[in-house]
Amino acid sequence: MRVLNLSLLVAFFSAAACSAPVEPKQVVNKESQLCVTEKGTSDKILIAAHLLLPSSILNDGALVIDATGKISDLGKLAQLQSHYQNATKVICKNSIVSPGFVNAHEHPSYSYAFPDKDLAPIYVHRDEWRGKIGSKERLTIPKPSKNKAVLAWVELRHLLGGTTVMAGSGAVPGLLKNVAHRNSPGNVYKAEMKTFPFTPNASQFLSRYSCPGGNTELPAPSTSTSYSGIPYVPHVGEGTNCVARLETEAFLDHIEGAEGARRTYSAIHVVGATKKQIKRLAENDVSLIWSPRSNLALYGETANIPEFLAHGGILALGTDWSSSGSYNMVEEIACAKQVAQTFGEQSLSARDFWEVATRNGAIALGVQNSTGSIQKGLSADLVIVRASFSSHYRSVIEATPDDVIAVFVEGKPKIAAYGVGQQFDDCVEFAAIGKYVCLDIEAFEVGLQDMIKKNKRNVPLYGTRRQASCVVS
Repeated sequence: MRVLNLSLLVAFFSAAACSAPVEPKQVVNKESQLCVTEKGTSDKILIAAHLLLPSSILNDGALVIDATGKISDLGKLAQLQSHYQNATKVICKNSIVSPGFVNAHEHPSYSYAFPDKDLAPIYVHRDEWRGKIGSKERLTIPKPSKNKAVLAWVELRHLLGGTTVMAGSGAVPGLLKNVAHRNSPGNVYKAEMKTFPFTPNASQFLSRYSCPGGNTELPAPSTSTSYSGIPYVPHVGEGTNCVARLETEAFLDHIEGAEGARRTYSAIHVVGATKKQIKRLAENDVSLIWSPRSNLALYGETANIPEFLAHGGILALGTDWSSSGSYNMVEEIACAKQVAQTFGEQSLSARDFWEVATRNGAIALGVQNSTGSIQKGLSADLVIVRASFSSHYRSVIEATPDDVIAVFVEGKPKIAAYGVGQQFDDCVEFAAIGKYVCLDIEAFEVGLQDMIKKNKRNVPLYGTRRQASCVVS
């Protein structure tokens, strides 16, 4: 375990506790930890608990992580323990190992800010709240941050909520695995994340077209030929009016008429899509990336998820940004569950939500062969949680901060409870949250003091203070 400058640590813990309060306060009893760890002499790590595999649960199972950060073996603990006697061992009782959450839609460089005080579900298109059209209240849009201290704080917040992979611009290396098209050390996976596929003022760009498009040839969404080999993941139909439906129609026409090798396609939002459009999305294997809290907070409704699921569509989940969305994936799942209560026969189980928040997110971003599930050869992007409910899936999707035992990204711990963090390098005790944080702070040039100073007025690491509401009408 690495020891950092004590004065810096004391300042970090104290400031974090004051400026970014834990809500609700979590009390961690060091003697009641569920895991026993043993430092090994080899470069392998053996983790034992109940494993959530793609199609089954392996009770009393274990997995082995190799030096490359990949899962190299799976099986019963009794079998693997004798084969890997020299591995560092994390043996957890009454606990669950799950793939980490895949947050398929975020804007990290903006996601440090609290929602505007005037946020209300009164808009029919995002051009309204962005002040491009109409006379409704223009919401304050935070400036994108390039400060590494702020970006690291945002990623740490999501990491503490169980996320291991996140899509969106604004990455720092050494924390989460980011997905974006820009060449950056933090962007591990590539996807063309397009925020404005129909220009920043879609209402003006599509103004000469009548709704819903009919036989009129609509302009294609913008995309670059240099990104043709990576997934295309645009914001489409963010609103409920004619313009939103035209966007969705144009996007569908584009992918149905695309020539050459097929890309992975996903659509973010499609709030006001018609039933016919929803069916076309599913039939064209377009994943729908759902951000229900943000949709409800801005537009008062969200995409027709029951219709999409009825046609066999792949549903993923994303937090959008802190200005109108959820602060982490657990909160987004909680909002999605509220909405799903209105689905009737198309309601979703705890296992469904778990899949939506893990493997489906990986599919939507085209990285399912690298991450998003527990399989041999895939990256060890994992979360270990306490088994708080009889349903292991529910234990994962409703995990509180106190339930999270550890988060691993590419085989390395990033967050660890007492009893686990001491066995790994770069882990320091973070008293404010009752965990160890395993980060090489200096490696990405963000000092503890700078991180605290830059985030005193930003969204806290834990808690839901001033988070946008999730009101289902």
